[in-house]
Amino acid sequence: MKRSKTRIYLDIDGVLLDYRTGQPAEHAQTLIDFITSGRYDVYWLTTHCKGDSTQTMEYLSRHFSGRTLKKLGKIKATEWDTLKTEAIDPGSDFIWIEDYPFQAEIAALDTIRRRDSLCRVNLCHEGELLNVISFIRNHGKNPSTVPHRRPRWKTYALTAVLLLACLFIYREARPFIWRMVNRPGDGTVTHALHAGRGDLLDTDGNVVATSRTVYDIHFDCCMIESEPEWNEKSRMLAQEIAAILPERTAPQWWDYFQKGRKNRRRHIPIAKDIDLSMADTLRSLTLFSSGKRGGFIRTSKEVRIYPYGELGRRAIGAWNRGTGQYLFGVEQAMDEALRGEDGYIRKKTGRRRGRNVQWTVETKESTDGKDIHTTLCMAYQTLADSVLRQAVESDEDIAGGCLMLMEVETGAIISMANMHRLDDETVGEYFNYALDYSYEPGAVAQTMTLACALSDRLITSLDQRIPTRHGIPVNGILSDPAIRKYESEHRTDSISVIDGLSMSSRYVASHIASLYSPTPDYFLDWYRAFCVSPSEFTHGTMPCMRMTSKGEDGMTDLMSVGAGYGFTMCPLQILTFYNTIANGGRMMLPMLVKGTEDETDGYLTVLPREREERALRQEVADTLRRALAACVEDGTGKRLAGMPLQIAGKTGTSRQIIDPELRGGSADPYHDQERRSQYASTFAGFYPADEPHYSVMCVLFTRPTHQNHPGGSLPSETVREFISRIEAVR
Repeated sequence: MKRSKTRIYLDIDGVLLDYRTGQPAEHAQTLIDFITSGRYDVYWLTTHCKGDSTQTMEYLSRHFSGRTLKKLGKIKATEWDTLKTEAIDPGSDFIWIEDYPFQAEIAALDTIRRRDSLCRVNLCHEGELLNVISFIRNHGKNPSTVPHRRPRWKTYALTAVLLLACLFIYREARPFIWRMVNRPGDGTVTHALHAGRGDLLDTDGNVVATSRTVYDIHFDCCMIESEPEWNEKSRMLAQEIAAILPERTAPQWWDYFQKGRKNRRRHIPIAKDIDLSMADTLRSLTLFSSGKRGGFIRTSKEVRIYPYGELGRRAIGAWNRGTGQYLFGVEQAMDEALRGEDGYIRKKTGRRRGRNVQWTVETKESTDGKDIHTTLCMAYQTLADSVLRQAVESDEDIAGGCLMLMEVETGAIISMANMHRLDDETVGEYFNYALDYSYEPGAVAQTMTLACALSDRLITSLDQRIPTRHGIPVNGILSDPAIRKYESEHRTDSISVIDGLSMSSRYVASHIASLYSPTPDYFLDWYRAFCVSPSEFTHGTMPCMRMTSKGEDGMTDLMSVGAGYGFTMCPLQILTFYNTIANGGRMMLPMLVKGTEDETDGYLTVLPREREERALRQEVADTLRRALAACVEDGTGKRLAGMPLQIAGKTGTSRQIIDPELRGGSADPYHDQERRSQYASTFAGFYPADEPHYSVMCVLFTRPTHQNHPGGSLPSETVREFISRIEAVR
C-alpha cells in the first residue's frame, strides 16, 4: 500500500515574512522551494487564508516574485474558525510550522499527543528557516541503533589521562585561551559607532542644517496571551495614548489595537520621528512601562534638519542618513568633511563554563564631522527669496529664475535664491537655475565682446564711432531696426560704442565681433577665458560653457556669439564675469564655504581664490565700469537709475530654444506651432558703481508666450527692490 504524503501546515507572518522588517525572511525562498518540490502535501494555516487562498496570494504578491508566487499557488487552503488546530487532520502525519501558537492550540495538540509535530519558528535566530528544513527532514525518523562495543581498559585509562591533562591546562591557561584562541562556537560581533555629521552654518553663525536623533514607536499586539488581561490593559493604553496623540480618539486607538491583534501583528506603528522627550512620555504609560513585555518597541535613527526650510535649499543641498546619500549642494560638495569617520567596537562571544560570555577585543572611537561655515547670509537669503517669489508669482508667463548676490572682493556668494513654477502653479525652490541651467544670455553678454575689443585695442574709446549701415550687419542677416530709429532721431550714419551698448544693439555688438574675422578662434578663446570652469567651483557643480553654433558659416557664428547667442552659460558664470569687472579685472572664483570648524583643529578659514592670470587689465575694467554705469543712467537699465547707491550693469533679453515636446511639431526651434517664444530676461551688475562692494544678478525664464519680456523690466525691478530691502536692514 502506497504511503500518503506528510502534510505541512504553513503560517505566513513570522515564518515567511519577518515582522521586524515587513520583508521576506532570510532563507524564505529556500524553504518555499523545499516544501513545494512535490514530496509534501502543503496547506495554508494563517489568518490570511480561511477557505480561499485568493487574498493570500494577493498579500504575498507584494513581497515575492512571479516565479515564487507560482510555487506558492500550489499550496491548498484550509477552513477554521477560532483555533488553527481545527484545520489540522489529527489522523494524518503532519507538521505545523508556526511562530506563535496560542496555549489553547498547544493544549489541543497535547490532547492528540502530537506536540512533536509543532515546529516553532523564531526569526530572531540566525538561519532559523534552515533549521525548519532540517526539522521537516528528520520528522518521524527513529534514532539508529548503534551496536555496543566493550572498550578495552587501556582505552579507558588513556582517555582519563588525557581528560585530566586537558583540565589542568585549561585551568592554568584559561585567561590566555579566552583572548587568543577562537574555540568552536566562538564568534566576533562588530557594533558600529556612527560619527555625528557636522552642521552647516551661515556667515552669522546661524545653523542652516543639523542632525538630530528621532524615534519610531511600535506596539506588539501579541505579547499578552491572556484575553481578559489584554482587553483590560489595551483599553487603558488606548485612553492614555489618545491624550498624548490626539490624531485618534480612545475608541479608535482601541479598534486599531484589536485589529492588530486579530491579524497577529507584532509591529504596528504608534508614532514616527518623535523626539526623546515624547518617546519617554510614551514609555511611561501603564502597559508600555513594562518594556518589551508590554509590547513597547522603540527604534532610533538620525535625520537631517533644515531650520530655514526651503530657504537657500538648492545651494545648501540635502543629505539622507538612511540611504547614505548627499544629494546636491554644499551637503554633496563638502561631504567628506561633514561626515567624519565612523568607529566600531569589536567583541568576541562564546560559551565559557556553561555560560555565554562576551569580551571586547578592539575599539575604534568615531570622529564627528566638521561644522561648515557657508558664505550665505540667511537674512539676505530671506529677502532674496521673498523678492524673487513675488516676481515669479506676479506674472503667469514666468516659469522660474534666480536672484544672486556676490561679494566683489572675495567672490563669496551671499545669497542664491531660485524659484520654479510647477505644472500645478506651485512656486518654490524646486530647481537650481543659478548653477544647473545653461542658456543663451543675449545682450547681457555683449559686455564680454566689448571687453575683448578693449583688451586687444580694436576699440580704443567708448566714444569711438562705427557706421550704422541702416542696422544691416556685414553678413546681411538679422538687421537691427533700433539702429534705423537711431539714424532717424540723431540724423547720423554712425553710432558710438557706448550708445550701442546702452541700447543693447545687436548690430553694434556683431560689428565689434566682426573685427575678429581673421582670427575667430582667438575671439572665442577670450569668451572661454571669461567663463569659470566647473573645476574652479569646488563648492558645487556647474556646467561647462558650450558653443551651440553648427560652424557652417564662420562669420555668422562669430557675429552671433558677439551678440550673445550661439553659446550657453549658467547664471553664476555670468555673474562672476561682472564681478571681475567690479573688482578691477581680478577674477575671484565663486565660493560657498567660508571655513570649517572641529574640536581638534579649531576654525580653519577657506581663503578666497583668485585665478592666477588676470582676466582684464585695470584700465579695461575701469572703462567697462563707466560703460555699465551709462547703461543704467541712459540705457535699457533706466529702472535702476536714481537709487541712493548708484548701480552699474547691463540688461539682456534672449529667445531660448524650445523643447521639441513643447513646440508641437514646429520646425523653428525658437517658436512653437502658435508662434510663441520662450525668453530669458536678465540684469547683471554691481553697486555702488564708483566703489563696488556687491555684484548682483537676476534672470527670469518664461514659458512659451506671445508677450515680450525685456531684461530692463521685471528683472531690473526685482534687483531694485532687492537692493532697497538690503540697504534698509543694514
